[in-house]
Amino acid sequence: MLKIYTLLTIIIVTLIACTPSKKSPSLPVEPQCLKNQSKCAVETQFGKVNILFDKDKVLTEDPFNIYLMLEETNSVKERVVKNKKPKVKYKIFKINSYMEGKEMFMGKIPIVFSPSRQKNVMVAKTLLGSCSEEKMVWRLWLTVFFDIDNENITNNKQKDVYQETFFIDFISSRS
Repeated sequence: MLKIYTLLTIIIVTLIACTPSKKSPSLPVEPQCLKNQSKCAVETQFGKVNILFDKDKVLTEDPFNIYLMLEETNSVKERVVKNKKPKVKYKIFKINSYMEGKEMFMGKIPIVFSPSRQKNVMVAKTLLGSCSEEKMVWRLWLTVFFDIDNENITNNKQKDVYQETFFIDFISSRS
């Protein structure tokens, strides 16, 4: 009888330990604003877009991630209330992006963003080539396309209305 209780206890403990966690998936690192970044957040008509990095310093020839995070702002809430559509929320649909040297043209580096496991967060993994200068100023151009949450827009003219283009500058260093 003791063997049955022991076996039953082991089975119950194992099943409890294998239950999936109910907390939302988080990012592998805590994204942060660079000290030399021109803007960490851009206010758009669809919400505040945070542009963050996975490192505190961008080094050439060292891969890094760029995170775009959308958060709802008061201006969006006010516009929604005025339109009497209290449940309208936006989400990032897609991003067209590239980087180029601000002071020295080294070509355009395409940046490809993909959705992360966290809602309203897009991530891109990229790399910068080394330059003859010790420090280089880069300009990251972003065209962010928004969609109304829980609604798919199929008409391209409608999609063009829901977009914002902006840039940020940041500095890279040779290691």
